[in-house]
Amino acid sequence: MELPVTMASFAVIDAESGRLLSEQNAFQELPPASITKIWTVYVALQEKDKNEQVRISRNASNQEGSSVYLKRQELWSLESLLYATMLQSGNDAAVAVAEHVAGSEMAFAALMNLYAKKAGVKQTWFMNASGLHEDIHLTTAYDMSLLFKTALEDESFREIATATLYAPDERAVTWHNKHRLVAEQTAIAGKTGFTKKAGRTLISYFEQNEKKLIVVSLNEANDWKLHTELQRKTFELVDRVTIQGDYVTSTGIQIKVSKPYHFLKKNEEKLQNIVHLKKGQTQGLWEVKFTSTTLAFPISYTME
Repeated sequence: MELPVTMASFAVIDAESGRLLSEQNAFQELPPASITKIWTVYVALQEKDKNEQVRISRNASNQEGSSVYLKRQELWSLESLLYATMLQSGNDAAVAVAEHVAGSEMAFAALMNLYAKKAGVKQTWFMNASGLHEDIHLTTAYDMSLLFKTALEDESFREIATATLYAPDERAVTWHNKHRLVAEQTAIAGKTGFTKKAGRTLISYFEQNEKKLIVVSLNEANDWKLHTELQRKTFELVDRVTIQGDYVTSTGIQIKVSKPYHFLKKNEEKLQNIVHLKKGQTQGLWEVKFTSTTLAFPISYTME
């Protein structure tokens, strides 16, 4: 089956609330190529201890495409293979990880899909751990941004994804992050991808003055420039808002919100806040209504 010729797609989300801030074809299903590997690394970290030892199979060592040249029967730590998957985009490392975690790459892909469903995405289906092309191995720019948001909330994943280099104990070599903007420290974390059918794919995570953005592009030839421009323009157009502390509702009830929640609003946007409280309870819901969307935060509170 040949995929139709498509336009490029991108999504920019608030990395704290998950709110979609700007997009182009963000819900179009497209092949992700090697940005698949962000979910491979995340799922492996949920399932196994990164200090476990992994024996490399013939199948893993024979993978085509991007490679760190693993050899059959070599023994590696899972941690080193996760860095190889993320920084060097090793297809052999990704398959070795998948086989260690689930017994086979097919079984691991099923795990990836379970975790994706748990993360709340609806248009993603993984068929393998590396991102090598398969016709129904598909996602959207918006889904991938939400998956990266979820992954970055894991401390071990974040440590791997933000690394600019890594020297594995198993080999006298230093791996450098292939994501140019991470290497240049313009971006905090990210992942590159490419196949002939997917085109260039890219995920980037940016921070500026406590504002946090995730940018994802699929089938975008000029992705480095696009991500740089999108993050610059978006940071200029948004403010960071925090919900925390003491408030008085429209009905005169004084409440104290214990846990802080943060979100980005565009400078020109007008917001409507609606707080749902129940007498005698300490859990409620805070809704922030924008023109075209609503964010909802579960809150713990005390009444004065």
